[in-house]
Amino acid sequence: TAAANFDTAHPLYRAIAALSAIRRGTPALRQGATKLRAFSDKPGLLAVSRFDPATGREVVLAFNNSARPLSAHIAIDMKSSGFTPLYGDCPAAPAAPGSLLLSLPAFGTMICQASDQAE
Repeated sequence: TAAANFDTAHPLYRAIAALSAIRRGTPALRQGATKLRAFSDKPGLLAVSRFDPATGREVVLAFNNSARPLSAHIAIDMKSSGFTPLYGDCPAAPAAPGSLLLSLPAFGTMICQASDQAE
């Protein structure tokens, strides 16, 4: 059509643009190996880890596909000792070595990149 079909100020457009920028800037999301961390056949938590092919650094992606907030512990790489939020509210550190406590609002999403790796 002759009219512009995309409103770059629309919240959905801006959210998709932000997620696209995260994917472009995070090698683990483009080409890293994937490890399933949590899932359910009912509404609830889906969590996966992706790993940077060059550094091995972990990126945790968690999705709450239910209408209720949730909290859950998931397994993570033992070397991941701190996290930086890429999207959403991420815990700064594991609850214990190899365990991350996630808290997600209803239909919430978070993307957390390991910022430190213990040796």
